[in-house]
Amino acid sequence: MTGSFTLVKTPGKKISLEQHGHTCPKCKSMESVRLTRSERRWILFNKCISSINRVRYECSSCNWKNEQLP
Repeated sequence: MTGSFTLVKTPGKKISLEQHGHTCPKCKSMESVRLTRSERRWILFNKCISSINRVRYECSSCNWKNEQLP
């Protein structure tokens, strides 16, 4: 059999939705929090079974994540 089958694969990609940043409430780093869209797909036997899109604020310094700024 020459074809290959992927059992489970979760590639993800992040897209920044804001040009300017905000101060992080956890690490207090300036301009490190941005509104980000994350996309993830679950693939089983070469067929997409789930697609998850999430929009939330994320800090690039300490990995703080939340759906709203405090």
